[in-house]
This record gives sequence, structure tokens and C-alpha cells, in this order.
Amino acid sequence: MVDEMYADINNPEIANNGYFANRTILTTTNAVVQRINEAVAQRLEGVSQEYLSTDAVEKDEEVNFFEQEVLHTVNINGIPPHKLTLKKGPPIMMMRHLNPDLGLCN
Repeated sequence: MVDEMYADINNPEIANNGYFANRTILTTTNAVVQRINEAVAQRLEGVSQEYLSTDAVEKDEEVNFFEQEVLHTVNINGIPPHKLTLKKGPPIMMMRHLNPDLGLCN
């Protein structure tokens, strides 16, 4: 399905924002979304950039409440995963307003 939907993904004359808007894949679970995103990213030319979540707490008494390794495996709907790998080109859609003052909103 990914090969059919994104056959021209590396053609700069074709693969613009409209290209992606007209090739949306809907799925029922985040796990399937992750697999599709990885398959599309593998086909997309360019260098991947990895972004990691911040490991900080707001209150001192919460410092040892959860182990970092456990927190890194938790995937909450609407929140980016601990490790987010992106490539330049395809659009990114926020699923919730993370920080509207900084422009981090859908």
C-alpha cells in the first residue's frame, strides 16, 4: 500500500504539500500508524534526525517516582513518543495543542 500511495515521494516536482494531503492513510491504532510512518520514511530520501523527549520533573518529590527507562516506553495518545525520528519534506501534524504560544498546535 505504501509503495502505491507514495510512488513519487522523492520527485520534488510532484511531492509537495498537496501530494501528501491527497495521500492520507487512515488506521485504527497508533501501532499501525508507527509502522506506516516508518515504511514511508524508509522510502523518503534524506537524512533522518532523531529527537528525544526531555527528562525533567517540575517538583523535587516526583524525581524518583518513575524510572526513566519506563517513561521512555510509554506512548500516550496525542503526545509525541520519547524518540521521534523525522526527515525533511513531509508535513507533520500535531494531534493536540502542546504550546500554542510557541506555535506548537494543530
